Amino acid sequence: CAIRDCLKVTSSLKVLELQGLPLAYRDVEQISSGLQHNSTLTKLSFAFCDIGNEATETLCLGLKQALSVWLLDLTCCDISAPGAASLAKLVVYQSSLDMQKPGKILLGTDDPI
Repeated sequence: CAIRDCLKVTSSLKVLELQGLPLAYRDVEQISSGLQHNSTLTKLSFAFCDIGNEATETLCLGLKQALSVWLLDLTCCDISAPGAASLAKLVVYQSSLDMQKPGKILLGTDDPI
């Protein structure tokens, strides 16, 4: 997959918008694999791609390693409770990493952790 390979080697790609594309599970799986090796991507959009729950779960696995991504758009991706549960686990996981960063501001207070 060209996108996977690009994600693995790029040092400048910051935004990836795959909006409205008819992506199959295998496509998302390949992209997820590339995300695990990327440290520059900050925004990722699958808006209107109808990737569904299984692909969302796979995407979350790749995003666990892609700590630079801070915006994920899954608008109209046909995600229900199982996919939402995977996203919730990802948020909890990444939040726990944020809490370990020195100087992180917690809940809008001025006291660093």
